[in-house]
Amino acid sequence: MFDGMLPKCLNRLSSLKLFDISSNQLTGVLLSSLITNLTSLEYVDFGHNKFEGSFSLSWFSNHTKFEFVAFLSDNDKFEVETEDPVGWTCMLQLKVVILSRCNLNMHKRSVIPSFLLHQHKLWELDMSHNSLEGQFADWFIKNNTMLQFLILGDNSFGGILSTSFQRKPRKLKRLDVSGNHMIVHVANNIPESLPYLSHLNLLMNSIDGDIRSSIGDLSVLAELDLSNNRFSGEVPIGLL
Repeated sequence: MFDGMLPKCLNRLSSLKLFDISSNQLTGVLLSSLITNLTSLEYVDFGHNKFEGSFSLSWFSNHTKFEFVAFLSDNDKFEVETEDPVGWTCMLQLKVVILSRCNLNMHKRSVIPSFLLHQHKLWELDMSHNSLEGQFADWFIKNNTMLQFLILGDNSFGGILSTSFQRKPRKLKRLDVSGNHMIVHVANNIPESLPYLSHLNLLMNSIDGDIRSSIGDLSVLAELDLSNNRFSGEVPIGLL
């Protein structure tokens, strides 16, 4: 396990494609020059370290092959920023975006990252534990039909999530919107819409009414959490 600060000479590795320093005890501030000079990068995982300061996703703006970014901070003094500089438009098409526990856009009133609106190839999106605010954006799902993992737990999203999708993310395996303020409508055709769903976490939202019996027809469902909602009626036999 490594500790201390990253050496500045790393920015000379101009052919570096994979940069994984996750699960260490690294500290200090990440400098823009570390990223902007490494334009061959395709994969970055800085998760589970103790960095401080602010990191901007705009530093990847010249990385034409970049597809994977992961930040899961072990330090509450670290922030990932996606909205600066003003006017920046992300032209990347990412496949994996993991921005968990990283005070995402904390100094921008915890807004949902706008660059996600232009993503169409995502297969994993994790923005959990960030206190993000606003209405749930259904384009997370509509724009990315290859999505397999959508993890948005422990934020402050409101609005409505319906599992009756016009453009079905049929490969979705994990859906976690726990710890929000959302109303979730589970459609009767959920086994057809999400045939590969194995993990469904709706813990602590604003869901009332009956528990849909169609959930019991999800053939590969391995984990289900509906606790701390306002359900009424009986538990469907298929879930017993």
